[in-house]
Amino acid sequence: MTEAEISVKDLLNVEKEFLQLAMPSHSHSSEEVLGTNCCSNHCVLYTRRLDILLARLHYWNFYKNLGKEFKRDARYIFLSTLKRVGEDNLRMISVNQEFSTCPTLFARTFGISLNVLMNSFGDVSLSHYRNREWYAKSVSTIAEALKTLSSQVQFNSLNQIMVSPATSSQLPMKGARTIPVSEIRRKMDVQIRQRKNDSLVRCSVCFGLRTIMAKATTEEERKEAKRKLDLHFEYISQQKVIIQTMCLQSRDDRFDLSVFLIDGMSNRHTKLPNLGDRPKFVTDSIRVIVCLTTVQVAISQGPYEFTNFDYPSIQSVFSHDSSYVLSLFLDGLSKLKSIPSVITVILDSAPNNKSYVMLGGMGAILARISAIRKIFLLYPSTGHTHMSVDGHFGSLSKSLGSRDLLDPQDFVNFLESCPSVAEVNVAPTIYDFVPVQQHMVKVPNLFSNSQICVSKGDGGKVYWSAASSLHSSILFKTESNEDAFPLFKEDFNPTTFSATIRKPEIEPIVKKIDGLFKNSGNLYSEAQKHNFSTFVETYGKKAFRHSITDLNRKLSKLTQPSHPSQVQDPHITVLQYLEKNKYPTGKVPKTPLV
Repeated sequence: MTEAEISVKDLLNVEKEFLQLAMPSHSHSSEEVLGTNCCSNHCVLYTRRLDILLARLHYWNFYKNLGKEFKRDARYIFLSTLKRVGEDNLRMISVNQEFSTCPTLFARTFGISLNVLMNSFGDVSLSHYRNREWYAKSVSTIAEALKTLSSQVQFNSLNQIMVSPATSSQLPMKGARTIPVSEIRRKMDVQIRQRKNDSLVRCSVCFGLRTIMAKATTEEERKEAKRKLDLHFEYISQQKVIIQTMCLQSRDDRFDLSVFLIDGMSNRHTKLPNLGDRPKFVTDSIRVIVCLTTVQVAISQGPYEFTNFDYPSIQSVFSHDSSYVLSLFLDGLSKLKSIPSVITVILDSAPNNKSYVMLGGMGAILARISAIRKIFLLYPSTGHTHMSVDGHFGSLSKSLGSRDLLDPQDFVNFLESCPSVAEVNVAPTIYDFVPVQQHMVKVPNLFSNSQICVSKGDGGKVYWSAASSLHSSILFKTESNEDAFPLFKEDFNPTTFSATIRKPEIEPIVKKIDGLFKNSGNLYSEAQKHNFSTFVETYGKKAFRHSITDLNRKLSKLTQPSHPSQVQDPHITVLQYLEKNKYPTGKVPKTPLV
């Protein structure tokens, strides 16, 4: 096979065989080589993929013509055919092929380390390299790497294998050998995810049971802990099935249900200015934090399965308490074209999401909006709350890494340019729901449960019921007064509740912004400074009664009969789905008797 008659397909096939000749930790495809940086002269920018493929064809033909030489010996025989061109820049050229490149890119092209390449110029005798363990069989190296890896892996909330930061880039091997995690992933088909920092929060149950298994002194004790861990994973799996089923129903117009997911993004990636090459004088302490909260609705938006409404705000301008979350939920509710009778809100277990203000606010909203009959609050297990809204934040974080953002308007423009963001609201009306809790019937330990249902009975009275976990049907089986309890006191009518508007707290953040301007020199123009002031001072001023009126004017998602049957309740479908998949469901739920 000569270069004159070879096709691109043949070159790619040759490359696959070439990668078996390369050093295990340096066997990168030509596409991967072109995606790296090599030197200050950026030789890779002047190199075509065809150049790399032809160079590897040259090496492959060279190896085939050697006969019975070992791969390691063939490597150094090939290196002995090279000569140095230039005294300072160490640019090299093969005597058989006019292919010029820097040493780093050259080493990557031929699948060897730069160390081996440079040492070959000191002594080209094969006996010298036979005594040095530059190469070991891939079977032994990968086996050693897997042994090291097996003792250091962790698991995230999706039960996926994670590698800690200490082993994310390379795994220590015997002697001086190292092997990247990507090599394990490619050759062994193991889906290992690499972590860049030590921010993984694991489930306490998973951690505790694995610790018991590791420290168990008897086989019976270890098996018991393993059995409990398997049961825990079954519950987590069922929890995800419930949430996914509800999201599917929410997207289907035949189901009278809408699913909301509300969460806040980590502020590690949302500090202004956000610069790829941040100067030293812009320290992290003077940067202004932008808080981003997303209200995600399980409604299809083009190719996306969820519709994301983003709410950015400067940190400390509004307290991100229960009232803030309720206000954004109310604003997200206004984005719906029609109002369903059942709403499911999925939240994490943060204190602002599990409070009497949150529960009472949901009860007040339920009482004021005629179309809604039930609101379910679901709290997935701590450590297993990685949801679709977190995936949205992940894509935003990745995009932010390559963007230069100076002021809040730049941040808003960035969000609006993201195809997964349906709408950005910089001035939602924030209401104060705190007064509602004084009218509630408070129950100890209520918020230790993973499910809370707020339902509306005859006469407009609001009731609550709860379940300890998402796989339990206690949430649904409200057959008697003992299962559904009044949410508010007898002398309070929730339909009369009206939340007042909160104003932003400007003074503390103004000092922070002034400090940023003072320490950043001429980085900001007057227009950009004005953008900060406008962003802080602007807030929503829509009266609570007007928001409720607009929601009551919307059409219902489905026309409800006077006595809805059990089949029309979407949560019945969830239980039927679980039964089909052999999960326990408990009693069939019935309409509350209040």
